[in-house]
Amino acid sequence: MASIRTRRLAGGAQRWDVQYSQANRLRCITFHDQGEAEAYARLVNLRHQRRWPLAPLLERTGLTARQLAEAQGLQPSAGHRYANDGLTDVQADRWATHLGYHPAQVWGWPWVAEALSAEESA
Repeated sequence: MASIRTRRLAGGAQRWDVQYSQANRLRCITFHDQGEAEAYARLVNLRHQRRWPLAPLLERTGLTARQLAEAQGLQPSAGHRYANDGLTDVQADRWATHLGYHPAQVWGWPWVAEALSAEESA
């Protein structure tokens, strides 16, 4: 998860440091604008969400990763990235339903268990 730290500089200027872990190394990026720092932190946090493997969707549909990306309106080369990185909850839900499946039909009981645990924590 990303965190934002505000620094006051001499003369009253401010800087915003976004700190996060990547590949087991602490990263820090400094922004001059608070809005940009917050947007970057949101992006980092999205990238660290739970991921659903693409393979079950490929098996269920019989499509290749390239064909699946094209079916979602993406560049065919994006299929390789999603095959490596997986799908977020929202992407998994949208991709499966776009192809006529409920996500639980694709990812099974783990999908149901995650949905129930998210409901309990809300």
